[in-house]
Parts: sequence; structure tokens; C-alpha cells
Amino acid sequence: MLFFQTRMLPERIVPRNEFRFIDRLWEAWSPTYEAPNDYLAELKSCLSRSYPAPIQYYRSLPKALLDLRQRGGQLSQIQVPLLYLHG
Repeated sequence: MLFFQTRMLPERIVPRNEFRFIDRLWEAWSPTYEAPNDYLAELKSCLSRSYPAPIQYYRSLPKALLDLRQRGGQLSQIQVPLLYLHG
């Protein structure tokens, strides 16, 4: 997570060699699971179109935690209808 919070480094490293970084993450985080090649190909295709947007979550997390701390741990009330799914 810390790596993705840095500036410029993930933009240069992650897309190299057709997103080989993603293969290494997959191997490290799920060593006993082999994802189908077509799944990883689709994932890398999506990343090639949207990157670096998928890592913005990691970059916004420190600010969100700081804001939460400044509010005494109180979450803001959501003002719009929201469907929250978590997996």
C-alpha cells in the first residue's frame, strides 16, 4: 500500500513489461492460486486503459484517515442514496 501512495514511482514501474508487476503481486499474495491466463489478460487490458486511476484509493487513504482523526473519529453522514458492497 505504501508503494502505491508514492508519487511517480508506481506510474513508471507497474506498467513495465506488460504489467509484470501485477504477475509478481499475484504470485506473492496468492501463491497457491493460479488465475486463468484470460483473466490476467483482461485485467492487464483494463489497467492499460485506466492506469493510474486504480491506485488513487491508496493515495487518498492517508488524507481520509487524517480527516477522520481531526473530526474525533466521527464519520460524516452520507447525503445521497448509497449501495455499499464489500467483499
